[in-house]
Amino acid sequence: MSSWLQISVVVARPAVNRTVDLFEGLGAIAVSRETPGPGDPIFDSLRSEDQEWDEERVTGLFRDDINRKTVRDHLTAVLGPRTAPWIQALPDRDWELAGQRQFKPIHVGGKPFGSVRVGASP
Repeated sequence: MSSWLQISVVVARPAVNRTVDLFEGLGAIAVSRETPGPGDPIFDSLRSEDQEWDEERVTGLFRDDINRKTVRDHLTAVLGPRTAPWIQALPDRDWELAGQRQFKPIHVGGKPFGSVRVGASP
């Protein structure tokens, strides 16, 4: 199993799209945007300007073999020398099993599926 790198940077609103494009151009497998602190998550990029925040955290998920210096250099070139990316190694794991552990089945309805007998009166 391989590992992953999660690289995050908090940027001002005008630089968000450039940062997303940069991460995608460097080979990010996934890129997400979120508020850097408490607040409502961003679900739709097609909303009006007044619903955006002054800053957003942009996070890219990369294979662990990406050159970290290259990412830092590109971020500095695009966003300036005060850019401080946060880099975290994420070990690979069985993501399906992890999801099953996190989200337990829920019972919906009055009777479990398969509990009705054919030919029985209501």
